[in-house]
Amino acid sequence: MKLILLLASLLSLEALGHGGGLDANGGHYNRSTAEYHCHQEPCFSNQQNQIDETESDAPLLHLEGISDGAICNGILPFGAPNKADYLLCRSAYSAGMDCSNRSAAWVAYTVSPDISDSANVERSNNFRSDTELPRECRKELFDFSGSYDRGHLASSETLDGNYTMNSETFLLSNMSPQLSGFNRAIWKGLENRERKWANERGKLHVITGPSSSQS
Repeated sequence: MKLILLLASLLSLEALGHGGGLDANGGHYNRSTAEYHCHQEPCFSNQQNQIDETESDAPLLHLEGISDGAICNGILPFGAPNKADYLLCRSAYSAGMDCSNRSAAWVAYTVSPDISDSANVERSNNFRSDTELPRECRKELFDFSGSYDRGHLASSETLDGNYTMNSETFLLSNMSPQLSGFNRAIWKGLENRERKWANERGKLHVITGPSSSQS
């Protein structure tokens, strides 16, 4: 039995940050990926003038004129949930981008027992800008500051079947700012539940997205 789980996070479209274990420059070195990551000032300010200029040659897809059956190699079996400026097709999820907010309007993926039980790779933690998007449509690392977590829309713990699958969940196009209490408790509980339901029922189609409403 296939179920569609619609998860809407009450998120602010503001910047976010990450603390703990940071050096004096506001970042840390990730030995598993051999990369240095910025998380707060002054590292962000130093990084702002050092944005990677490399752009992807992969074409971006507009949703108009694409038949439902052809969307993202079957990741969207019911079609796109809503209109978007660009459609991003990853190995295990798809995202419809809203360039006015430099944010995903929605992210969709399928959870099945062979994915959710795989646990084949460690969490990559390689947060990075999505250079497949035009500069005016994408977030950069220095955009994130303050007391918010980088919240995954497509779950990294669920999509861990291989390194590419997991690494793609750390693209900033898959991130929304979340309050830590929400991200690490309520949202984490929903991600745990999706894996449990997939194991019980075989397959789960998940659609997540941010809300632009302010409280």
